[in-house]
Amino acid sequence: GFFYSDARALAGALNDVASHYSGRTNPKGLPVIATVRLGLNVAACDKRPLTIVLADSEQDRRALEANLAPMAWSTQLVGKVCYASGGRIDLRGISGSNLARGYLFVAPNEFGTTGAIIAQLQPNASAAELKNALQFAVDSYRPSYTDHHDHVRMGRQQGIHWDTAIPITDQQALRAEQGR
Repeated sequence: GFFYSDARALAGALNDVASHYSGRTNPKGLPVIATVRLGLNVAACDKRPLTIVLADSEQDRRALEANLAPMAWSTQLVGKVCYASGGRIDLRGISGSNLARGYLFVAPNEFGTTGAIIAQLQPNASAAELKNALQFAVDSYRPSYTDHHDHVRMGRQQGIHWDTAIPITDQQALRAEQGR
């Protein structure tokens, strides 16, 4: 009610903004998270499985990402899986992989510090195989659900700590962190 008289006025304003971006309705690239380690953490926070495009060369990763991208944006799977891309060196904390190149479908642990392979595919996997593996990862991943307080308590008990990329400047949060 502060800016718009009712929901219809808000919807009209949003449609007006959206009309300026009508040419951007079909994303093409795979929406990858910056690193595998961060991808594991984001996937755990979002309660989603993580798909890792695995190849040691950047050029090879981009080609594999291009094969996976159409499924990532499909109406059945959009928003249901997190994606990261990396090499074998980036797989610390992920158990069960025996591929040097290809696609890894991972169930992150509750804290996003480790993960277990749900499925894996060779780099020459067909579109149907990729889609089936993605759907299998979504269907079989069973994240735990705890409230924030219990989650933080369990993490502290297990000695788990996440260092943020952006420095914490809130004085109250800094004092709480020092009191741990």
